[in-house]
Amino acid sequence: MDVTESADKQLKIEFALEEIRVYWESAAFEFNTWGKSRDIPCVLNGTVVQTITERLEEDQMVLTTLNAQRHVTPFKPRVEELNKTFSEVNETLDLWIKVQLLWTSLEPVVTGGDIAR
Repeated sequence: MDVTESADKQLKIEFALEEIRVYWESAAFEFNTWGKSRDIPCVLNGTVVQTITERLEEDQMVLTTLNAQRHVTPFKPRVEELNKTFSEVNETLDLWIKVQLLWTSLEPVVTGGDIAR
């Protein structure tokens, strides 16, 4: 009975990892144009970023939960690698958003008036 239960729990872990993989394989950022003079999309779309950020946090919680399970042993390297990758993506995305906010607030100052000349 213990072997069947263990196999069932490992199958659930495998399904959870596959669901995470499928989502992130197709996830993509979208960009919007910024300012009056730019026709090139150069600013992250806030709605998509929010969706991706929420999913990133949810998947990190799932991975943390999976990593704490006794039956994760065959998947442990994969779970730890995904968790590390998601953590790095989260940090990078936070920095990207901070830089974007600074740039969008300072851009009019730098391109207008005396500074532009």
